[in-house]
Amino acid sequence: MLSKCANPPCPASFRYFRQGKLFRVEIEPSGMVQPAKAPGRSEFFWLCDDCASHLTLEYDRHMSVVIVKRLDPELRAAS
Repeated sequence: MLSKCANPPCPASFRYFRQGKLFRVEIEPSGMVQPAKAPGRSEFFWLCDDCASHLTLEYDRHMSVVIVKRLDPELRAAS
């Protein structure tokens, strides 16, 4: 079960689903990360409200979950 924010330096404890942002990642039996539609084992990650306001989770080249800064809405629209 989730116990704290996925951002390692953040001390926020997970208490309610309505706070922060919950991420679900499906893991195939082979251990590869897949989009949430694929069958397999689910792993959950949570970012508290403060961290979710400027961070998000993404996959890196090695198929693991990493924390990255969110782009400003203006930069996202230009992409």
